[in-house]
Amino acid sequence: MNIFFGITLLIIVLTWFNLVMDGEARLLQVLWSDIDNVLPLPFALQTKWYLFTLAMIIIILWLIIIKKSDNHSMLLSWASGLAVTWSITFLLLMPWINAARSYQDTFLTLAPFIQNSECLATSGLGESEQSMLHYVTGKVAIKIYEGHSGEGDGVTLNKNAQRCLFLLVQDNVHHPEKIQADHWIPIWVGQRPADKNNFTLYKFTQ
Repeated sequence: MNIFFGITLLIIVLTWFNLVMDGEARLLQVLWSDIDNVLPLPFALQTKWYLFTLAMIIIILWLIIIKKSDNHSMLLSWASGLAVTWSITFLLLMPWINAARSYQDTFLTLAPFIQNSECLATSGLGESEQSMLHYVTGKVAIKIYEGHSGEGDGVTLNKNAQRCLFLLVQDNVHHPEKIQADHWIPIWVGQRPADKNNFTLYKFTQ
């Protein structure tokens, strides 16, 4: 059990080193061929060296604990190994994991396109996406459909959204939703790294 966690920690540290040096995770790509479908690659990991120092201290303390354990119980090995693995992962790789799970960078690239807009209509965005959109861009999005759910009821048009000159649509990259009306033109497309969700910003031209 301790050998398993030791190998896992070595992989995490080497992955951190690869990302810091050249933005690639070569060892992890060998072990996990489709990792770029889950986490963004290449990725330039910006790190703070005190976090690496803290991670090494935690690993040393873990080694001391398992060495001084007389009974080498399965429970102690599992609990300590799991704790140190998660700790090192969060300390070293959290920016990489966060980049694949946060919409912040995506909406930062969207912000310049809507900064002068009076209102922004949305279709397909849930509550979490709406909240992050407001946090990053400062724009309060208006769902094109009425209703209390994240995306609205999908049937009743929201009169407040009909005055908006911009429409942000979230859909699946494999099944994109296209706005057929000629007076709506796409002006921006974005998505999170290694994500199936896609965002398209349309502008009303008439």
